[in-house]
Amino acid sequence: MRTFFVGMFVCLWMVAPAGAGQTEAEWTGALDFVVPFETTPGYEGQRLGGWGGDAGDHQPRRYGQAIDHAFVFVHGNSRDASDWDEYQVYFRNQGFNDSALWALSWCGANPDLWYNIFTEDNSTDLTVFLEAVAVYSGVTKVRLVVHSQGGAVIKDVLYEHRPAGLEVTRLTAIAVPNGDKTSANDAGAAICLNWFWEGYAWCTQEFGATAVAQVWRDDRLVADPAVAAIQVIYSGTTSDASYYLNDSEDVRFSPRDNVVSPGWTGQIEYSQHGDQDHRQLRYLNIGEVFGFITDPAAPVCGNGIAESGEDCDGTDLAGADCALLGFECGTLACGGDCSFDSQACLNSVCGNDTIECAETCDGADLAGESCASLGFSGGTLACNGDCQAYDSSACQADAVCGDGECAGAAAGEDCYSCVDDCPGKTGGKPTLRFCCGNGLCEAAGEDEVNCPIDCALAPPECGNGTVEAGEECDGADLGGENCENLGFDCGGALGCNPDCTFNSVGCSASFCGDGFAECAETCDGDDLAGESCQSLGYDSGSLYCSPDCQEYDTSACQGGAAVCGDDICAGSAAGEDCITCKADCPGKTVGQPAKQFCCGNGTCEPVGEDTGNCPIDCP
Repeated sequence: MRTFFVGMFVCLWMVAPAGAGQTEAEWTGALDFVVPFETTPGYEGQRLGGWGGDAGDHQPRRYGQAIDHAFVFVHGNSRDASDWDEYQVYFRNQGFNDSALWALSWCGANPDLWYNIFTEDNSTDLTVFLEAVAVYSGVTKVRLVVHSQGGAVIKDVLYEHRPAGLEVTRLTAIAVPNGDKTSANDAGAAICLNWFWEGYAWCTQEFGATAVAQVWRDDRLVADPAVAAIQVIYSGTTSDASYYLNDSEDVRFSPRDNVVSPGWTGQIEYSQHGDQDHRQLRYLNIGEVFGFITDPAAPVCGNGIAESGEDCDGTDLAGADCALLGFECGTLACGGDCSFDSQACLNSVCGNDTIECAETCDGADLAGESCASLGFSGGTLACNGDCQAYDSSACQADAVCGDGECAGAAAGEDCYSCVDDCPGKTGGKPTLRFCCGNGLCEAAGEDEVNCPIDCALAPPECGNGTVEAGEECDGADLGGENCENLGFDCGGALGCNPDCTFNSVGCSASFCGDGFAECAETCDGDDLAGESCQSLGYDSGSLYCSPDCQEYDTSACQGGAAVCGDDICAGSAAGEDCITCKADCPGKTVGQPAKQFCCGNGTCEPVGEDTGNCPIDCP
């Protein structure tokens, strides 16, 4: 009696009685979906539960492109549609919209007593649900993922309750029990075959022999030619199958003869996970199920999403720019074939009389500047030979004594005419005399600090093989720089241009979104660099990668001490540091190695950590 009331509570939680004032708004999917009613005896007039549909777009799509089928997920006994919430998130992340994804909550008279729930009572619920989805989305094909008792439900649907105008074309069966329970006899057949055998008086009375019960079961096997392929995921262990056992044989995850008839011509795939129990088979194998039940996603050029196989799509450049392609400046675009269009990318050429990229000026092109605009009274402004600065040596300025600037003898201002601006020693021993501003750098007392107008440093000589002030590099002398220091996380060979600026064509960087975790990336798409929720300190769940490929998304992980996003840096021992959870553990993990630090790794790094910003490393 206790089990009966527990089962009733589960059922009433999923669908409230019609007399309780339930409306279609309680459906957790699209508000415009006409939610079917229960057909289970004793529950007629109640709404089925579940999720699915998009009020704004009824057409099933992937990456915005229409597909001709929908996916429906069917739970087992004592469960409901929330069993599949992780699947919904996973499929959404792979481009499917909500009108392609559906799950229902069916409810038998006693969900806890699986052998007393007749599949017949619940399979009609699934049939009307599938027909409603077909009307809503306009598809004529559906692909099903079923777990446990849900497998018995779909077998009965395919046997004698086929949805009108809708074909099941692919089926994933996870931990499906041997035998379905279409009627009292069929339920008894399953029990007698899998549990009591002929030793139980009722079995002998009803069937007389095991062979008769076997016929009841085998008559219900799938022979539908529309089902082109079936995936069977099973455990093969006896650790979690006490009520489905035949001595040492676990028939819960049974082989081919539990799923299809010998005459079925489709293909079947088996996947055994001996270390997983009944429920783990469902939520630990999402990727495996997804690979079977979906078609490979070919990139769709023109949908505005840079997918695998495309450089770019529309305005989505997958994080690339002209610099990443080896250019100094410009605007990268995407071509009509979804490959990069670099026509507007540029490399500067000093000496062509055109200012490009980071050039200040180039030959006669002075960017509109003149001696007057730079504060001189007159003269002719020119451009330095490296195109990085103006040459104002031919400009004239009106010397103003007392303005703190030594204009020089040519402008009538030196230590004789204006000692306030141009210091010097004009008396005493001749060998110790000097005069700032006379155009001579006198060794007696002048240098580039106290008299820069006379002792200005010589301009750098590009091409002499030595990096000098104003040059990024010179020949093989790169000034100690490399590709990594310039932001190219994959390294490479840094070169030097003839104008003594860096040439980064030989450098390379990772591309976030290409599905490969490389260089400074923590992860990329499905490539999690071997990590999982468990390796990061959680008990279970599904690990994902953040959109910027810099950290793990542990929002779907369960259990464990570390919770990314709780503002507590648990430390690398608990699987949480600036690599795995930047939200809780800040740090700089790219750029110059000497300036990198990572909060949470157990080391108090002097580069950027202290007791205030990283107490877990620097107590």
